This record gives sequence, structure tokens and C-alpha cells, in this order.
Amino acid sequence: MAKRKASSLERKFDTLLKQCAPDFPEPYIEYKFDLPDSKMELDRFWQTISRGGLGIELMGGIWARGKMGHNSGTGIERDYRKLAACNRRGIKLFCFTTSM
Repeated sequence: MAKRKASSLERKFDTLLKQCAPDFPEPYIEYKFDLPDSKMELDRFWQTISRGGLGIELMGGIWARGKMGHNSGTGIERDYRKLAACNRRGIKLFCFTTSM
């Protein structure tokens, strides 16, 4: 399946990362990992030699009108489940909003 088009926030993050850390390795994009009850993905992910890794979640649309994505009750609960799943796997997860 083809990857979806990167959002403006994802493009901005990728550009800033290349400017600030040009030698940093390329991340996995839309990295998927399975949980017993669902499939989750991280916007950006770097595997480390030891257990875990580094994950990035780009939280666009938190101020959008209406309940959608990261600003709905369902979306917020999904984000917290993802954070807990990362913690259990030793993944350090950093979340950024558009204004950050």
C-alpha cells in the first residue's frame, strides 16, 4: 500500500531535523507495531541497538474545530494508549504540536 502524503507538520519536522542534525539517520516513517488489541503507528521512529527506540508523534489539529484526531476523547485515549505501549517497549516518545 502506498504511503499517504506527508502533512505540512511532518514536512516541517523533517526539514528542521535535516537542518539541525544533518548527520542524524533517516527515520522509519509511519512505523507500525502491533498490540494485542490494535495496530499502532508512530509518525517517525528510530530503532536503537538496545531494547526500545526513539519515537516522534506530530500532533496536528489539536485546535481544530469539532472533535477529530488528537482533540476528541477517542483520539486522546488512543494517544495515551500509544504512549503506554511505547513505555512498555522502552521507546522514548516525544510529542510535538504545530506551534512547538
